[in-house]
Amino acid sequence: MYQVQYMRDKEFPNIKAGFIHIPFLPEQVTQRRQYQLPSLSLETDAVGIIAALNVMIDRDGKKDLFDY
Repeated sequence: MYQVQYMRDKEFPNIKAGFIHIPFLPEQVTQRRQYQLPSLSLETDAVGIIAALNVMIDRDGKKDLFDY
């Protein structure tokens, strides 16, 4: 992630790059019971990621990137 951001900054200033942090899946959290970790289902993660992509595309105005 940091390398991509560095390359974007130094070599490709016109390219957009970002990072979306998503929580563990519920089945991953059950394997780490000693910690209280947040989790979301895969379906909920997908809905959130699609919503984030749509916002980025709407803001950029390039509908050809992703169409939902």
